[in-house]
Amino acid sequence: MRRLKTGFVFPAGADKDSADVSPILLAVAGERFQGVSVADGKTLWQTKDKPGILCGVTGRLALFGKGKKLTAFNAETGAQAWQNDFKKGNTRVFTAEDLRERKQTVPEGMNDIMIVGKKDLSRVSPETGKAMWKIKRGGVRWRGSTYAAVAVGGGKVTGYDWNTGAKLWETKAGSSWSATTRATTSS
Repeated sequence: MRRLKTGFVFPAGADKDSADVSPILLAVAGERFQGVSVADGKTLWQTKDKPGILCGVTGRLALFGKGKKLTAFNAETGAQAWQNDFKKGNTRVFTAEDLRERKQTVPEGMNDIMIVGKKDLSRVSPETGKAMWKIKRGGVRWRGSTYAAVAVGGGKVTGYDWNTGAKLWETKAGSSWSATTRATTSS
């Protein structure tokens, strides 16, 4: 019996909460990203080179970071969908699912990728790998909300529009801050 050493496994093309399972099981096994047949365990495809460190999964894409590059691979074929080269280091990648797991909120239906640099925040299209917008954070902290991307630093809290990156509002803040969101209704 062949045993796969895996760091991450999921069915290709299936929502993680659905019962829809593809005949391919994707695995990050050893140093390659590969598609494995669920029926017999045979390798259907594998990347030629080491893809890097798995940063996240969004839709049908698996995201890998290597050096200053973020590469998206099609989870059904193993083909490279796109690659984004970050000229500045110190970036972190968050999928919408990552933000939800961190108890942050995002607009309904948003499945984009957030790239957090040392001094900026970008919303990246998972289809193209291109930044839809980029803002200077002015600090080291930010938080997602249903209504805005909220950046904190330099003695202020600033809300930015999720769709355009345009500044919506700004307020002064002390050295410690806490942000909560709540829904209100008017009668």
